[in-house]
Amino acid sequence: MKKLVLLIAMLVIPFTSYSIDLKKYQIKSGIIEQKIEGTVTGTQTTYFDDYGIKEATYTKNTMKILGISKSTETLTISDKDWTIDINLDEKTGTRVSNKVIKDMLDGIAEKDYERFGEEMLKKLGGKKVGNEVILGKNCEVWEIKKVNTTSWIYKGIALKSVVSMMGMTTNYTATSFQENVPIPAEKFQVPKGIKITDEEINKEDMPVNLEDMFKMLQEIEFEEDD
Repeated sequence: MKKLVLLIAMLVIPFTSYSIDLKKYQIKSGIIEQKIEGTVTGTQTTYFDDYGIKEATYTKNTMKILGISKSTETLTISDKDWTIDINLDEKTGTRVSNKVIKDMLDGIAEKDYERFGEEMLKKLGGKKVGNEVILGKNCEVWEIKKVNTTSWIYKGIALKSVVSMMGMTTNYTATSFQENVPIPAEKFQVPKGIKITDEEINKEDMPVNLEDMFKMLQEIEFEEDD
């Protein structure tokens, strides 16, 4: 339950405004390469198009705990209809409909969109604490206490994030950012040989509107896991 609400919260937080078709960014397309440092180390590359409506994130990371290292390679693909999480090592994945998010956003009047992102951030304990330049881009720095995260945001895109959870801290920092470049269609396709299983969301556990979601965000302690 908590994981699902957190997922929705992070998917729909627009540091700029959304349109009804779930545009996330002010830039039409891009490629972001990041290094991962801290408790987890590795690399992450994100491709997006149609202002973030289509997005694919390829991650290679290694976690070392008590002298034991575990490496994983994953891929997350999302569009206006689905979010697909793939374990490339095991060649398996799960697919979840984005209808819950779309249904909640459908009820927002266009005039409310500019305030929607700020309201979401406030419910998560978010606060703008300054500005900083990363890769020549002027980013707004947001501390989001509810999810123990600080993000450096440029036109809706996180060029850097510091995430702390259960005593572990991981940094994601952009090393390269290409704006408005052509993105090959295959980047948003499930690789061959992957077995995908549909995963259903229990609608009874989910907020039915934005007010219910805001209330959940205030009440839930995300530091706990279940």
